[in-house]
Amino acid sequence: MRFLIIGGIAVSIDAVSYTFLVNAGFFSPQWAKRISFVLGAIWAFFMNKFYTFSQKDLRASEPLVFAVVYFIGWALNSACHDIVLDLTGYKSFAFLCATGLSTCTNFIGQKWIVFRQSHKHPVPANTGQDTNFPHKGSGMLFNIAKNSAFLQNMAIWMHSSIHPSIEHNLGKLSMIKKAMFHCELEQVPGSYFEFGIFEGTSLKSAVKMHRKLRSQINRNFYGFDAFEGFKYFDDRDKHPFFKEGDFKSTYGKVKNRFRNYRNVKLIKGYFEETINGKTVKAICGTDDKCAICFVDCDLSSPAYIALKFIQPALQAGSIIILDDYWAYKGSPSEGTCGALSRLLAENPSLKVREFYRYGHGGCSFVVTNV
Repeated sequence: MRFLIIGGIAVSIDAVSYTFLVNAGFFSPQWAKRISFVLGAIWAFFMNKFYTFSQKDLRASEPLVFAVVYFIGWALNSACHDIVLDLTGYKSFAFLCATGLSTCTNFIGQKWIVFRQSHKHPVPANTGQDTNFPHKGSGMLFNIAKNSAFLQNMAIWMHSSIHPSIEHNLGKLSMIKKAMFHCELEQVPGSYFEFGIFEGTSLKSAVKMHRKLRSQINRNFYGFDAFEGFKYFDDRDKHPFFKEGDFKSTYGKVKNRFRNYRNVKLIKGYFEETINGKTVKAICGTDDKCAICFVDCDLSSPAYIALKFIQPALQAGSIIILDDYWAYKGSPSEGTCGALSRLLAENPSLKVREFYRYGHGGCSFVVTNV
């Protein structure tokens, strides 16, 4: 309980310092997180030593060992924060993930390494048992977590604090990663088409993954969006969650996000007004085949237009990703599910198999025959 209290105050110092440094404009979010973490660490060392573990003497090695443990926690904290911030764009969520990870590692390090002398227990002679660690080997961390209500409560708190939409968006990024790897492994040529890019996070994830894979296949990346939010062109698409104007973004801001990517092209406008009845060559300027088609416009009408537009460019091995596939109470004739069902009914030769599911309602398919 003492560790939890001290840790909570350390997190508060971390959070307040981070918020102040970011909002005051003194540092970038990345450097603000590093500085705020160090301030929380200084508090944690002295309070855990003299209050939590009630040690009066200051051994010369303690600050050094504590620094090593906290440096590891700091490195994990910083890396986790930057990765999550880059992937999601959510500062609060990045802070939460980074803090949760470093709190767990610091608890283990301080309890079993830095201040271990406070927890030695007598053992029978000649047993060879290590008095500092309850178990040796690979099961040590598992046993620590299993017997620690603090770590279990921390895990529950972290999990319940993450909004389902964030879990879904992280699953979406993982789905794109799987699709990109599939196309690389199977040597599926062609480009990436995303319909409904909002602020461009998933599109950027696809571009970065292509680079990370060091792919030898040249791919273009096309992002389609009105940047004006939802608009109903068909009353049958109406849904209580999807309201007109929702998911509105700024075209200039999104375009600026891809200013250094020459193989990215954004096509602005509602699908009903831009690509309906058009060909890929007419809109994109090339006869690119489709390696990955990601439909994230939720409504059946624009989703069908997107799929109809991309259908001639599909090939064996192409991946079709449909967001909110189980929306409209799971109706097979509505939403993105209904759009795909309609496309398949109109094109009997087009065959797909389920590929992966992701997040809260996303589903993907691999094209097996065109």
